[in-house]
Amino acid sequence: MFENEYRKRINIVVEHIDANLGQALTLDDLADVSGISKFHLHRLFHSFVGEPLAAFIRRQRLARGYRLNSDSKLGRGEVNGLGYRSMSSFIRAFRSLFGATPGTLAGYHGPTLTSQLSQTAEPRQIVLMPDRLEAIQPALVFGSLQRGYYNRGFEQTARRAFSTALKTAAQLKISSSLGIGIGLVFDDPDFTDPNRMEFFGGFELSHPSASIDPKPCELRPLQPGPVAIFVHRGSYRFLWQTWNAAYRNWLPQSGYQLRDAPATERYLVDPRNAKSEQDLITEVVIPIESTSPSAHPL
Repeated sequence: MFENEYRKRINIVVEHIDANLGQALTLDDLADVSGISKFHLHRLFHSFVGEPLAAFIRRQRLARGYRLNSDSKLGRGEVNGLGYRSMSSFIRAFRSLFGATPGTLAGYHGPTLTSQLSQTAEPRQIVLMPDRLEAIQPALVFGSLQRGYYNRGFEQTARRAFSTALKTAAQLKISSSLGIGIGLVFDDPDFTDPNRMEFFGGFELSHPSASIDPKPCELRPLQPGPVAIFVHRGSYRFLWQTWNAAYRNWLPQSGYQLRDAPATERYLVDPRNAKSEQDLITEVVIPIESTSPSAHPL
């Protein structure tokens, strides 16, 4: 029942995208259309459709342009309507994705191109169950907000965030109050300008104090409530596999509803003290409405 409901909502997003390819499509707008929180929409979309939300929109726009070009209707107005400033920028984007220009492929409808132009689903399933369900308590995180997404990762940005937090905590003489590391990502990396992508990295405070001035860091509350926790062991480079398996395989069939709150990462092992990446332990924390499956659809 829940899988069908999620699929229905993702299909609504797909239909909305198809009907509005010439318009600006934002994550906030698509979240409103689907009724799914923007904190979770891009992960669910990737789970059901098999590619990131932004990549799907880009491919659909290029496919629309290809079909218009095949019908001899692709002009500057149509290209502008698909989000490209010029015919040359459209052709460059098309060649980058399909390996040839629209003109070279005109009239070709072989299976390879057809599959690239069409929506495809990812068949692979990874069986994964949460390690535990629990209700987390209110917490305050001392950390730093940094921007930048490089080489499809937050490694550099996270290093700046945690370094800033540690340095500032030492200056404020509160290092002994720092607990486990916390990471928060607010946007879809495939939907936002990489230079504007935000990562908040910091530490839970074991003895919160309202009297400290955290600048240039800040204090952020963690929303209390039920969560599903998935434990990832090993390199941070493969955290995406745990995220995708949780959203793709477990959530739609679990009977649990997502809570309108950001998911977080909890770093249980300080990488400075780990002998190797294999010693790293990270908890992927997904907010849900209740620790008991709901009897009603979303």
